[in-house]
Amino acid sequence: MRMCVKGWLVLLMLCFLVYGCGSNEMEFDPKKWNHRPDISYTYRKAMVQDLMHQHLNQDMSYEDVTGLLGPVDPGRSRLEDSLLVLSYEIFVEYGPSIHPKRGEDLVIRLSEDSLVVDYRLRQWERGQ
Repeated sequence: MRMCVKGWLVLLMLCFLVYGCGSNEMEFDPKKWNHRPDISYTYRKAMVQDLMHQHLNQDMSYEDVTGLLGPVDPGRSRLEDSLLVLSYEIFVEYGPSIHPKRGEDLVIRLSEDSLVVDYRLRQWERGQ
């Protein structure tokens, strides 16, 4: 009887370990995407994979993208080789000072016709 209880406890602990260590991913939600109670976006890192695989696609228009994700933060769009590049902050990690140390952005490139050409995650790191 005692061995049976120990076996069930071990099985129960393994289940908690397997399910408790799952990914931090969540489904994309436009309202949560732009939730920013302080200097960081709360949910973007958890939602970006679902966003890229289920919601973004090539040939979406600029209006479709900004309708889905909201306007790009000031200073985060630029022209590059005749393409409009939109950069949405996913997360920023700060070092001991107030300066950003590393982060990740969702970069979306649009053609001259304002259609999505491609999109990707761009990781960046500042010198120490």
